[in-house]
Amino acid sequence: MSARDADRSAAALATLTGDLYMAPDLDTLLEQTLRFVSVALTCDCAAIVLWPGHGVSRWRVAGSDSRATRAGYIRYEHGEGMKTVRSRPVMVGDTAVEVSTELGLHSVMSSVIRARHHDIGVLDVYARERSAFRQADQALAGALATHIAIAISTVTTAETLIRAIDAHTAIGQAVGILMERFDIGSDQALVLLRRHSQDHNVKLRTVAADLVSAQRHSTRSSHRAAQLPG
Repeated sequence: MSARDADRSAAALATLTGDLYMAPDLDTLLEQTLRFVSVALTCDCAAIVLWPGHGVSRWRVAGSDSRATRAGYIRYEHGEGMKTVRSRPVMVGDTAVEVSTELGLHSVMSSVIRARHHDIGVLDVYARERSAFRQADQALAGALATHIAIAISTVTTAETLIRAIDAHTAIGQAVGILMERFDIGSDQALVLLRRHSQDHNVKLRTVAADLVSAQRHSTRSSHRAAQLPG
């Protein structure tokens, strides 16, 4: 890698990481990353594929455009692509026949996204030209994948914490509603919530959120009725 390429990589990473670690959610993080990758690397489009587990709730493909998204599904929906990319941290080669024929993307550079000692996905960079990627591109793609992994771990941990706080708040509010409605203690109110959750096979936080939402709707309706002219 030349000094110019090294400077380019360092500047690119500095720009990206500042934005990534400020991303409010996973969707925003993926969008920002792909927008950046499409400019920083010599490519025509890019995709990030995430596999379920380790903070990621579902299998998903995010592409910089429709071609990249489609290529991601072609490569990974049957699991064969996963086995291939996991064999090396950064792999450069020709695309699968389907991707080359259907989408006109002939080169791919795949970088494994690894967080907390687990492979959670892959960054795929595509080009129409064959043998399009240089050593400098490989180095930058590998470094990007590392920062993406850290950012994903940070965002998914924060999202999990926020959901837990929201659930705890909703349950507390629901307990308060039942205490007032039935003139009972907090323990009895919580028992009622849990019983309803078990009887209807619905998560406790969902039962609580539904009760709070219904109470708010009822309060707003009563307030509007009180303001109607007699």
